[in-house]
Amino acid sequence: MLDLIENIAIGVALALLGIGVGVMSMSPPDYNLARTATIGFAVAIVIATLLWLSTTSHPQIARVIIALLAAAVVFGGCPIAYRWINDRERNQQLYAGRLNPQGIINDGHLQPGAQIQIGRSHVIFMESVFPDFLSAWQGDRFTIEKIDGKLLVSTMIRDSSGSVLAELRRNEWKVAPPPKTWDRNYTDNALEVVYAEGYVVLEMELLENIVQLQGSWWVDLGPPNGKRRVVIRETPPSELQGNFGAQMIVCAPADAACGQIEPIFRYPSDLHLGELR
Repeated sequence: MLDLIENIAIGVALALLGIGVGVMSMSPPDYNLARTATIGFAVAIVIATLLWLSTTSHPQIARVIIALLAAAVVFGGCPIAYRWINDRERNQQLYAGRLNPQGIINDGHLQPGAQIQIGRSHVIFMESVFPDFLSAWQGDRFTIEKIDGKLLVSTMIRDSSGSVLAELRRNEWKVAPPPKTWDRNYTDNALEVVYAEGYVVLEMELLENIVQLQGSWWVDLGPPNGKRRVVIRETPPSELQGNFGAQMIVCAPADAACGQIEPIFRYPSDLHLGELR
C-alpha cells in the first residue's frame, strides 16, 4: 500500500513539474498556476521521499544521499524557481495595464484646481473650453471623470482605417501589439504608444491634479476636408519662440511626418522599459 502511495506521489510530482514548465512557456504565462505547481511539486517530493525512506531496504548511505538530494530540490531548487516566476511576472512586457494618478481630485466634475495640460507645455485647457474640446472626440469616447476622488481618463486612438491602436478606459489601457503598433512604453502613471510608421499617437502622464496629454486623433471635418488626422502636441523646442507653447495641427491623411510628437520614453521598450528621456 505504501509503495502504491509512493508511486502516486512520484507521478504527481512529475505531472506538476510538466504543468509548471508548460504554463511558463505559454504566451502570456500563467504565473499563478506555475506558482501552485511549484508548491505542489515540493510537497509531492517530500511525501515520496518519506515513503521511500520508510520502506526501502537500500544501504544507509543510499538513504542519506536520496534524502539530501530531495532536500536540495525542495529547499533549494523550488524556492529559486518560485522567485524566478515572481521576477519574470514583475518584468513582463505588458500590452495592457492601469495608470495610477499621482494625486486626488474631489467632487464629480473638473474643478478649478484640476488641469488638462498639453504635454509638458504649461498650456492649460480652461474648464469653460473643455466641453467644446471634448465634443470633437465623441466618436473616440474622450472623457475625463472623477470617481471616488480619482482622476479617470478614457479615449480611443485609431489608424486611418478606423482600427483601434490603443484604448484607455478609466485609466485601464490596452495597446494593439505589433504589427499594428511599433512599440509602447509605460510607468505606473504614464503611457506612450508609437504607431507602426514610427510616430507617437498617444502620450499621457497623470500627475497631481493634472492630465498631461498629447495625441493624434482621426476626425471627420466634413466636406470638403473629410477625415483628417488632428494632432494635439506641445510645441517642439526647435519651433519655440518663447518658453513654452502648444499646437493643434490638422494633417493630410497620408502625411506621416506632420505634427510629430516628441517621445518622453526611451526605445526600444524591451531594453528601456519604463525609462523616461
